Amino acid sequence: MRAAEAVMQEGATASFAPQLPARNLPDPLAVGADDDPENGNQGLGLQGSSPRRPPVTIEEAIDDDETYPSSHHSNPIEQNQFDVEDFPSAGESIGIQKSDRVLDYEAQASKNEEPWSPFSSYNEWEFAHWLMRSGISQTEMDKFFKLNWVQRHTEPFSFHNKTAFLQKIDSLPTGPKFDTDEILVTGDLTDEAGEKMTETLELWFRDPVDCVQELLGNPAFKDNLRYAPVRITRKGQGRRVRIFNEAWTGKWWWKAQKAIPKGGTVAPLIIATDKTQLSYLSGDKAAWPIYLTIGNISKKIRRDEVAEDEADIQGLNIVKSPFWADLPLSNIFMAFTPDVLHQLHKGIFKEHLFSWCQEFVSSTEIDRRYMSMPSHPSLWHFKSGISTIKQWTGNEYKQMERVFLGAIAGGLPARAAHGARAFLEFIYYAQFPTLDEDDLDHMEALLIQFHSVKDVFVEAGIREHFNIPKFHALIHYTQLIRLHGTPDGYNTEVPERLHIDYVKKGFRASNKKDYIKQMQTMLSRMEAIDIRQGYIAWLQPRYDDDSEISSDDVVVEALEGQEPSQQNDQQQSGNAAHETLDATPSIQSDEGEHFAIQGSVLSYSKQPSIENVPQRILVEDFRARNFFNAAKVYIRKQRAQGHHLKSIVEHDKFHIYTRLKVHLMSILDPDERIQDVVHAMPGKGKGLLSKLRENASFSTVLIRVPD
Repeated sequence: MRAAEAVMQEGATASFAPQLPARNLPDPLAVGADDDPENGNQGLGLQGSSPRRPPVTIEEAIDDDETYPSSHHSNPIEQNQFDVEDFPSAGESIGIQKSDRVLDYEAQASKNEEPWSPFSSYNEWEFAHWLMRSGISQTEMDKFFKLNWVQRHTEPFSFHNKTAFLQKIDSLPTGPKFDTDEILVTGDLTDEAGEKMTETLELWFRDPVDCVQELLGNPAFKDNLRYAPVRITRKGQGRRVRIFNEAWTGKWWWKAQKAIPKGGTVAPLIIATDKTQLSYLSGDKAAWPIYLTIGNISKKIRRDEVAEDEADIQGLNIVKSPFWADLPLSNIFMAFTPDVLHQLHKGIFKEHLFSWCQEFVSSTEIDRRYMSMPSHPSLWHFKSGISTIKQWTGNEYKQMERVFLGAIAGGLPARAAHGARAFLEFIYYAQFPTLDEDDLDHMEALLIQFHSVKDVFVEAGIREHFNIPKFHALIHYTQLIRLHGTPDGYNTEVPERLHIDYVKKGFRASNKKDYIKQMQTMLSRMEAIDIRQGYIAWLQPRYDDDSEISSDDVVVEALEGQEPSQQNDQQQSGNAAHETLDATPSIQSDEGEHFAIQGSVLSYSKQPSIENVPQRILVEDFRARNFFNAAKVYIRKQRAQGHHLKSIVEHDKFHIYTRLKVHLMSILDPDERIQDVVHAMPGKGKGLLSKLRENASFSTVLIRVPD
């Protein structure tokens, strides 16, 4: 998500107070009488709430659930029994024009220079890339270049100090240019004369249209861009069940496509912003970064109110002409997507559900229950309880949720436990990367289930009411998923991480004077090296250097469609077992090994957990009683398919791997893998088992056997 970064200095901010929408939100693209600004109703239709411009009229859209295609089109997910319907005449090509990024790449290539130019070698480029991304200050850079060890023991640099180094960085092409402006903001505090105080803020920004063009024209995204919406359905009980995943599978995009000229392309903007603290330990410096991306890019690449007369009481400033008032096809109430991190993990679970349940069993008892949970490699073990945790992050919330039902079991009234389970299940469903209509109906049923038992918290004196904004937001979750796709595509954990890379590093590398300008310069320089790294990757087929590739991050394509002779030519023999038992057709690297089974990819570390284990230990201590017979059956089947595997005998020894990564193929995108980890480890024992952990841990694995 490297498209638009703007940084604003801390100061007073203005707010707006929209009328909260009703539970049954209107169609986001429908225009009706209730949306007519002349009748005084500030509805939720396309034309917005401003009476200054004529209403936008749109052809009435056919309901998405009325018609579905009678035949499949060519799509990889056909084999999974899904129907996929592309919107007709959307995203049509009107010609061929190379993007600015590609033109820059080709211009660089035409110079017959090395792709890492102006740096003298690829090694120097790697160093420059690391140094620029490290976030160290210019003062520390100078100190580094002046170190005797650096000057005597490293390959001579083509730059001798930070000035020469930064000149090379500044010579690289960058993305859309930054502009700056000053805005006068009126706050809610008054001065001695009773006048409201004002502050001048410095705003650094980029043209969002340039940013969208940059994203659409980046060749790194060419295989992960969509220009037209689709409707995906599966067979249900006597009906077609709609499936929601990416933004282009939602109803909003389909209806928006009908509102634009034939052949046009919709580019939904996804904007995230949040205050972040710049200074640490002391100081009050803060910034409000704004991150922009587009819904056309796959989410795996992108990867979370009151009326005007009440506003004065609350100290809010009304914005009567907001920036979106004149934007076509805009509905600000539909622009706020579900926020799993802040609404569910931090809000519903930690701030509300957890604290309510804690009232029933006490904080001391909750600590004791969390501490008594058995350890497992896939779970956090809260050895000191949870009351001692000072800094909460999304990871802590998620780990607490994993064992929460076990922690409260038997300590709550039955109705409270049922309500807690319903909420927890809702949170887990909201995190699924793919949801269909049946799943959304189930999520709505879970909310109904909670509301049917919530009075137990009132009866216990824990709550007086449930008029909580985050609870109200849950009502709209399923509708927003139908409109915009699943919430993981709008995960606010991503911009939280971007604060570190694009904001905090820039501030800490500055001299803290005029730091906004220095942060903008740092952003441009980091973007410049990212663009050059993209150029090197664009030319990668011409080079043999794969040093950037890590086996931990690369999913190997399945080899099942090739002849055995071709597979043998493209792989090396594995060492997962003894030499007498080769691994399944695989690809080996310095860090691990991968092999394919039924379209999924399995990987394990190169170094086994235990080496040279006799078969007797496998049978007695690992309880793999059928290992010998199963191995012989496996070898026999592999030989029948043309693989040359040696026989095993009873005195052979084997390597043991206690962890296996499973990269499951996504049902909607065969190129996407969903990673899971399988653990199989007995408890600590004597001899070879003395290297293991004290407690045993095993995962339950479900394997679908082909017919």
